[in-house]
Amino acid sequence: MQPTSAEKRVQAESPADERLLAAVIDAAAKAAAGIARRAGEVRTLDIRLKSPSDFVSDVDVEAEALIRERLSHEFPAASFIGEELSPDAEAGSGLAFIIDPLDGTTNFLHGYPEYAVSIAAAIAGELAAGVVHNAATGEVFFARRGQGAFRDGERIHVSNTKEAARALIGTGFPFRAVDVLNEYLHQFYAVARATA
Repeated sequence: MQPTSAEKRVQAESPADERLLAAVIDAAAKAAAGIARRAGEVRTLDIRLKSPSDFVSDVDVEAEALIRERLSHEFPAASFIGEELSPDAEAGSGLAFIIDPLDGTTNFLHGYPEYAVSIAAAIAGELAAGVVHNAATGEVFFARRGQGAFRDGERIHVSNTKEAARALIGTGFPFRAVDVLNEYLHQFYAVARATA
């Protein structure tokens, strides 16, 4: 049986995607190590308010700079879209890295152990590889185009639960757009009543 055109494309792109994946995993690990070292310094950090309920610290900025330095060394022609240093940049038609250097800054500032480094690599606007490295726990989630998703090297998949009444749900609420909070609460009420 001949591979489909999509399969041929994934096979052709696999070596490049594998290199991208290795690079983003390494960059995220370096940034996560830096964030973990700074976790005990919360009282002395330079913390600024970007918008109501949205904070940025010097740890965010340092982590993004470290990520950019690591990736630009290996991919000098790449563009970067980073939450702190270049939020308005555009991906362009080549390789672009999309970076949230400290996803969960508020959790980090409160010592709640759910904050991560998130990096995606896109080629011509199409995602090729990505990583989420939990800086507090060390868990690493990654995916590569056409190869599935993994947690600490083990393949992961969506739940096999088919009945809503047996499903466990998790959600977030719009901390920046509180004007739509009532809509979210109404939807959450309906979902919570029908699930575990």
